[in-house]
Amino acid sequence: MNKESDWILFRIKDRKFATRASIIKEILWFLPLNLTQVGGKGIFASFPLRGEIVMVLDLRLFWGENPEPYCLEDSLILIEGGIAIPISDVLEVVSWDESYYTQLGDDKGILEERVYKGDVVSLLDLSKFYPQESIKNAWDTEAFQKEATKRNEWYEKSFLPFSETERGILKKRLSTYIKSEIVLDQGGLDAISVVRSGEEDFGIPLGNVLEFSDPSQLTPVPGMPAILHGCMNLRGDVLPVVSLSELMGQVRKKPFFYGKVVIIREEESQFGLLVDELVDVVYKKLEDKLVAPLGSRTDGGSILDSSYKHNDSYVNVLNISALFSRVKQNLGS
Repeated sequence: MNKESDWILFRIKDRKFATRASIIKEILWFLPLNLTQVGGKGIFASFPLRGEIVMVLDLRLFWGENPEPYCLEDSLILIEGGIAIPISDVLEVVSWDESYYTQLGDDKGILEERVYKGDVVSLLDLSKFYPQESIKNAWDTEAFQKEATKRNEWYEKSFLPFSETERGILKKRLSTYIKSEIVLDQGGLDAISVVRSGEEDFGIPLGNVLEFSDPSQLTPVPGMPAILHGCMNLRGDVLPVVSLSELMGQVRKKPFFYGKVVIIREEESQFGLLVDELVDVVYKKLEDKLVAPLGSRTDGGSILDSSYKHNDSYVNVLNISALFSRVKQNLGS
């Protein structure tokens, strides 16, 4: 399998599709999903897998269709670049000549449609879905709000209908995958969530990002150091939320509830990091990694791990271990 002529046939609800086997990294059982507001069109959720964050892209969401509930029997096709696509089930592997494939031109990633065993099969080029640009507008713009509403609705109608018993099964599956020794291959790429604080962009390794949350849940804590912006209740756990601006030696001048909260983890610890804006998810070649900090206007050099050229400037990637140490030092814990 995985020769260029091998195709994996799979089903999504009542429709059949096929994609080149060579692009498939792994086929997973369906797992617990976390809502996300980063990533390009069609992406709405993520999940942790062996030290990495996998972004979930639903083809039906990408194509503008209506959400339907997932079920325990569904699967996730993991493709190159750390993107997973929900499917109903895998059907078979076939060998097809692709010498005459032509793009349909409908911007859906469909190479062609053909009849196989009496059914219409859509041949997909999944490489068209990765990498993708995120919605780059600020959080309070109409475009970003519209995209966020669409993702929220998809998540609520497709994933939240799972019962508590079913969620327990999903969590056991995830625990089994996490304990396995196979490492997710990002294809020589460094997966980074780019966030904005003040006038500067910073990178957070996706492997340390649990999810993104809204600051409207924050509660201020009087008498604490300036870096502690407040606390939030995340599904029963009270988390401290620190300001990235303050950590970088700058005074935060935004309204209290402005921005987004990135939930960051390291081993068994986690906290919220308040930023001004979620900018993008990017995949940088490891060979292009530079020594940090580059182009930085802050004094946070000790918690910057590396830098990458990004657009017309640089994005400095946070050193999560150093970040946790500085937070604990400032909060006296």
